[in-house]
Amino acid sequence: MKILFLMTLWLCAGIAFASPGSYAWKKADLAGKIFLLQEYKAFYLEIGNTESLADLEAKTSLRWQEFFISSAWASENLDCFYVGWPSRRVNNVCTSPARNNPAYQTGACSSGELQCQPRFYGKDLCVPIGTQAQRNSAMAACERKFQESGRSAADVIAQTQAEGKEAALLELIGAADRICGESEQRGRGICPRIAAAVNRVRSGASEAVPTEPRIGARATAEGATPPTRTRGPQTRAPTATPPDTINRRPTTGTTPRVAAPMAAQPPVRRPTQTQEQLEQAVVIANRGLQQVNLSDDCEVERQGQPFERDEPRNFQFVSLGAQLDENWDTLVTNSNLGPVPRGFQIVNRGPNEIVATGDQREWQFISSDNSRRETYITIGDGIGGRVSNNLESVIVLIPRRVQPRVESLGNVVRVTLATGERVIFDKASGRVLRGAFRENRVTQGNFNNVAYTGTGISIRINKRAGDPRESQGQATITQNGRSCQVPTSQLWNRDANFRYSDDRQLVQFLNQRCSGGRFSI
Repeated sequence: MKILFLMTLWLCAGIAFASPGSYAWKKADLAGKIFLLQEYKAFYLEIGNTESLADLEAKTSLRWQEFFISSAWASENLDCFYVGWPSRRVNNVCTSPARNNPAYQTGACSSGELQCQPRFYGKDLCVPIGTQAQRNSAMAACERKFQESGRSAADVIAQTQAEGKEAALLELIGAADRICGESEQRGRGICPRIAAAVNRVRSGASEAVPTEPRIGARATAEGATPPTRTRGPQTRAPTATPPDTINRRPTTGTTPRVAAPMAAQPPVRRPTQTQEQLEQAVVIANRGLQQVNLSDDCEVERQGQPFERDEPRNFQFVSLGAQLDENWDTLVTNSNLGPVPRGFQIVNRGPNEIVATGDQREWQFISSDNSRRETYITIGDGIGGRVSNNLESVIVLIPRRVQPRVESLGNVVRVTLATGERVIFDKASGRVLRGAFRENRVTQGNFNNVAYTGTGISIRINKRAGDPRESQGQATITQNGRSCQVPTSQLWNRDANFRYSDDRQLVQFLNQRCSGGRFSI
């Protein structure tokens, strides 16, 4: 499956990066600018059709923390690219610029369309993004529609300059230069072509035809196809048109003039980086890049179903029940008030890469009586069929914005957490595919096989063969790599009820117990 171009960017104001492409652009005549525009657009087409984030991550070891977007796209919330648009990561994946980029304008596009990046394609060029296939191939669709529109690169440049938006284009050029200049991409893929194009323009030879390698992208009506994993003929994405042939048609019986390619000039030197910086960049990249299948998966829901009450009602008697469904089990509490909603559960019984034969992993998303206070997650790893081997965890996620929800979408089950973040499960197996949790194989004695990776506060307690809320141990509080421990009894009472229904009061308590005021919502 293809990804929409997602490259994590760390915004550091004041760190300068001398982009060779931007320098060449400022010195180039119109023909040179046309040539550069086409080549950098080809870069985004190539990167946008990377088969998977794992492949992209393997090729890239950038100084992520020194990436920045200057005044052209100035916003503390912009930290990734989505189909050529600077946008924002939510739950560690890149989201639509329509939701998170103040500079994004719909133009003449409808709500079911995305405006193609105007710095590459001009204003009001729209492509549909109503289906997953359309979202996956949006960048290639923009290129096709541009070719069909009759617009030229010269038109785009004139419009960009007339609107005073050249700085925004130079930001996109600079981002490509940094990716190529400070990663293992430098000598492969589209990057040698970019370096050759920049050196060609700087040497005054911009009228030459772009050199190989060309774009390996292919777009179909069903979505983009991996450029390197598919055998057989491939239709290449449109390559840059030589400036001297733009808007020209060859005379019948003649052959269009093509200049011989010139040797690439030595690459422009860039700052070196220390081993420590490189290692830190790899850690950040590993933590930040995740593949996404449905564009809405990565949105934090803030307007979902609100909690019906802060605390559960008092019942004269209770018993727990479950309605077994095909994709998940609906949990209820039977009481004197009748059946009361309790939540839902998803069970992975294996055998698969997560659960071996005879083991299982059970996820329960509890919201007792649709109340905020008793909303939490339990994760139970059953090992070898012996109760004494069971590993039990209870996790409370803060902030508690919405009631947890479960939905069936094609081959997946989508769970919306109380934070509004989402977790995507494989419908057939019950495995976690992506989202705010990651999981590893069920193994005896290891509670760390499941971890929360969202941006909220996680309060977690663990226990072997028993309810963790009744233990005398410690709760581990984490958020964005920060952590501390608090006695379980200070968060749960003797009846195993959580002590806090107000998130702000809870965070205030946690910051009193954890030095430095570590946590926030």
